[in-house]
Amino acid sequence: MTPEDFCTWLRFVVAPLVTKPTDVTVVGVYRNRNNTKLVLEMGVAPDDRGRVIGRDGETLRGLKAITAAAGGRHGLRVTLDLNDEAVDR
Repeated sequence: MTPEDFCTWLRFVVAPLVTKPTDVTVVGVYRNRNNTKLVLEMGVAPDDRGRVIGRDGETLRGLKAITAAAGGRHGLRVTLDLNDEAVDR
């Protein structure tokens, strides 16, 4: 999978959780030379941050877990970061 595929997949997963799905932005950036570590930087509307984080961080923890698992299936270390602001596409 390419970084764009991971970004599209994550937007697909997160969109039903938020009230403003059009404000969900995800940018994938490789963080090492051999392109095996991918960092997905996700931004959502300020009103939706609580929905993505969830009670005691459970929703965000689950999103990070399934993201890491999806990356592992493709031989990548994928991490998810929730930004304070929406990410520019």
